[in-house]
Amino acid sequence: MNQRAKRALRYFLKEMQMTYRTRDIDYEFNVQEPIENWLHGAIQDSSDFLKQIMVIPADDKVVQNVEMSVAGTLSKRTDTSKQDRFATPVGNPTGIQSELVLTEFDLAVGYDYLDVWSSNHDGVFDIITQQLNRRIALDRIHIGFHGTHAAKETDRDKHPNLEDANIGWYQLMRDNMPENVLTETSNGTGEVSIGQYGDYKNLYEMVYDIYCVIDEKDKTGNEVAIVGQYLMNHYIIECLSQYFHIPSEKMAVFFTPRKNTVQMLKSSIGTLPTMEVPGFPQTGLMIVDPKNLHLYYQAGKTRKKIENNAKRSQLEIYTSCNDAYSIGNFAGCACIEPDNVVFANEKPEPLKNAS
Repeated sequence: MNQRAKRALRYFLKEMQMTYRTRDIDYEFNVQEPIENWLHGAIQDSSDFLKQIMVIPADDKVVQNVEMSVAGTLSKRTDTSKQDRFATPVGNPTGIQSELVLTEFDLAVGYDYLDVWSSNHDGVFDIITQQLNRRIALDRIHIGFHGTHAAKETDRDKHPNLEDANIGWYQLMRDNMPENVLTETSNGTGEVSIGQYGDYKNLYEMVYDIYCVIDEKDKTGNEVAIVGQYLMNHYIIECLSQYFHIPSEKMAVFFTPRKNTVQMLKSSIGTLPTMEVPGFPQTGLMIVDPKNLHLYYQAGKTRKKIENNAKRSQLEIYTSCNDAYSIGNFAGCACIEPDNVVFANEKPEPLKNAS
């Protein structure tokens, strides 16, 4: 480690002591409020998507699934000569519970990286902290859409999409509202087909159909279509291929300096604004108000440790917290099973008569 990196390291360790109000950063310590709230807020602010969902501190290890807004209708009229007025409760509990489980976010930065970065960047450890927060945010999103279970010990080689880190939103829908998860478009096929020869001809049809699964009383008006990259690319290619058959004098209607056609196509599909989220399944589709997706962390259980590990020639930053995922109103969410999507762009061969 060069001298500049050593100075930066000493400054970083001093800043960590001041920020977290502890001298013992080389021992694991609990991050106290309000610093804990600030830390999780910084993680949330590093992701445009996380800023749109509900990130909630929880006091207990197990949380009750509660809608954070008024689900369903509220307007009514009561004949008080016959009965008392009854108030509709906010966040009516569903009886579904989620357990907050330990999640570790541990980062090692080799001395060779510190040497290079400290020579080219001022505030290198601020950059490392920002990158760490960003990665935690991306991992939380990844778990939310891919997590199927919480293993006692995770295996990232076997589960590269963090399927074993926690029970995410997709799995919660499978377990608690399977009627809102489309698994096949033709009975017995186990496939959701899209394309010229599919049950859905295009993404517009698919989005609109899945949106109609949500009952009107459960819609908030803020629903978006979260679309996987493969589905979106398939849609864009299909749309642009149609433009190639338009006479050149009409192409200017679609391609002008003031209009980015691809962005225009991506902005709204099936009457809904669309959203591409990093870590979302590439063939997935979920219709939901982002505020209906909840992420809990257990208050007072966020832990940190900073270790200058000379034996491994690296700086190690250990972070852990207890997390859980939940959906406020399951009926207000609908999706397709990503693994079942097939692209039917070629005409299927006719079945041969059995001999």
